[in-house]
Amino acid sequence: MTGGAIRLHQLAKAFDGVPAVTGIDLDIPGGQFYSLLGASGCGKTTTLRMIAGFEKPDSGRIELDGRDVAGDPPHKRPVNTVFQTYALFPFMSVADNVAFGLRYLKTSKDETKRRVGEALELVRMSDFAKRRPGQLSGGQQQRVALARALVLRPRVLLLDEPLGALDAKLRKQLQLELRAVQREVGITFVYVTHDQEEALTMSDQIAVMAGGRVEQIGPPEEIYSAPATTYVAGFLGAANIFDADVIESRAGSAVCTALSTTVHAAVNGVSGPGPAAIVIRPERITLLTPGDAIDPGCNVIAGTVSEVVYLGSSTQVHVDVGQPTALVVEVPNHAGPRSVIQQPGAQVQCLCTVDAVRVLTRSSTPVITDPVADSLVETGLSAPAAR
Repeated sequence: MTGGAIRLHQLAKAFDGVPAVTGIDLDIPGGQFYSLLGASGCGKTTTLRMIAGFEKPDSGRIELDGRDVAGDPPHKRPVNTVFQTYALFPFMSVADNVAFGLRYLKTSKDETKRRVGEALELVRMSDFAKRRPGQLSGGQQQRVALARALVLRPRVLLLDEPLGALDAKLRKQLQLELRAVQREVGITFVYVTHDQEEALTMSDQIAVMAGGRVEQIGPPEEIYSAPATTYVAGFLGAANIFDADVIESRAGSAVCTALSTTVHAAVNGVSGPGPAAIVIRPERITLLTPGDAIDPGCNVIAGTVSEVVYLGSSTQVHVDVGQPTALVVEVPNHAGPRSVIQQPGAQVQCLCTVDAVRVLTRSSTPVITDPVADSLVETGLSAPAAR
């Protein structure tokens, strides 16, 4: 399978005068597993629906293999979509559900039978061909929906949170299966999700979206370890984010004042002197007691343990460093449940290397950290403008 390259240029869409997508630019190479990641209301689903043709952009271009398809209806575009609600026909068998699109295209019976068989084999559902959707589990229905989309051989497959209705254990299993299918068929997958782990697990590239804009684009390792903005840092995984002042900066590194001390940090490019922010991932911090040997060149942040939280595979240590929020340190429990010897009230030193501290640009979009507010957004009670 060749082709499937997508280019979005200054794509914009508003609903009732409220911007949902505000002039985004994306280049999606053919054959990649490309994820649009962001919280509810960031504009990722609206972007996907414009690529599919279900929404018409107010302005901008949608190029597929170099041709602008923004004015084409959905059925004229070489793309197919898998939704969170699989929309299978309950009165049809699995095989008939998968064959539905081919019959609409008036494909011959022999060709239809062959391609349906191939599609079901690809998603490991050949043994269920005669069953109806109501006789299948949620994960099996998801595979049937995937086969129904792939049997039409689209150049691009669009997936709108297709695993969102499944339980956590099944989601993890299907993440790996979905990635394996994409590698086998070799077509472009554009995947919409709000689940950070899902995007990190499956993607070649991730575009993190917030407020209808793209905050950062890059491979999973880069997005997580070298976030560009406070929003990206806070949205992907646990993050210690603090205010900082950049004193001096050279290509790739900076000296800052933060956490009542001088901190040496990594930076993307060159950051001019002035107010900024820094991020330190909890797992990049080593916890020591005063008097322990310190490796030269490491940043040292002194504080007092305020809370110790056992999490099974790791222990979180919250350290009061004189800021409104604690510095969180994650310690792997290699020595069992007593891997952390420090108790609340203990004086500690938090060590981290220069590349573990990143200078960030302050984002205009705050990260939602209140789980109650998060749930309101997820259920639509707060009525976000963008989708």
